[in-house]
Amino acid sequence: MRFGAEHSFDHPSQAGRGLGQLVDVHPLGERPWGEVVPRWIPLVGGRTVPVRAAVTAASLGATFIFGVYAYALLNPIFDFRVAPDLPGCPSPLDGPGAWVAVASYAPLLVWGPLLVVVTVAYYRRRSHITTTPSRTDRNSKMQAAG
Repeated sequence: MRFGAEHSFDHPSQAGRGLGQLVDVHPLGERPWGEVVPRWIPLVGGRTVPVRAAVTAASLGATFIFGVYAYALLNPIFDFRVAPDLPGCPSPLDGPGAWVAVASYAPLLVWGPLLVVVTVAYYRRRSHITTTPSRTDRNSKMQAAG
């Protein structure tokens, strides 16, 4: 199954066609995600995604992620949970490979803020909210008044 894609890389001379069939990331931008449920999902496939449901799910996810951040930040300060001292099982932050653990988890710090940004952008796009009126709106208001 190809992530709900409508078509794949079909050019016969394409190198690595098998990999293209497996991954098939080209059509990801062809249909706006989050607007229509993929057709392969039983019972609801092809229906429009309610804006409120998508925004609520994303907002709850962002809240959960920020809660995990708060716990991870405040646990060393307030000792909500003290890690047991197991002999022969050092902390991942002890030793010469500690930078690998930190470098591996550092990108996750942007997950919460980026989820908030894309949730607001999704809501604004799907709700047709704009910050400034377009040029045609101003001209039509001026013509209607004058």
